[in-house]
Amino acid sequence: MRGVGEVYRGDSFFTLSALGQVGLAGVSLVLAALMLLASRRLAERGWPALLVPGLFWLFEWLSPQVYYLYYQSIFEGLPWQIVVGPMPLPGDIVALMTFSGPATLSAHGRGVLYWAMAAMAVWVLFRRRRSRHSR
Repeated sequence: MRGVGEVYRGDSFFTLSALGQVGLAGVSLVLAALMLLASRRLAERGWPALLVPGLFWLFEWLSPQVYYLYYQSIFEGLPWQIVVGPMPLPGDIVALMTFSGPATLSAHGRGVLYWAMAAMAVWVLFRRRRSRHSR
């Protein structure tokens, strides 16, 4: 089994300064918290946990713009532009969910985010069902 350093060697995250890495991690944590909150809210409103993949799909489609805005703040000269492209293909989303896509910190982090969102939705639904049965 390869070590973490070997798996992520050459990852673009490591080209950033220490402050840049901290900032990028902070942006990622804020986005992850927002997605977990959205998953929780969907589940609390009785939406099936099956909508979590759709929510994740939207995240995957739109979040590059947020990251680009962060990169504009740390890299001088990046032009103002829209970087959101066409919606990701289903196979690309499944690759992230199953960790069979690129071996990057970003891809693996997004896979972990998907499973955390799914776990949040299932936990809320389970808690709701349990509280209904205990009445």
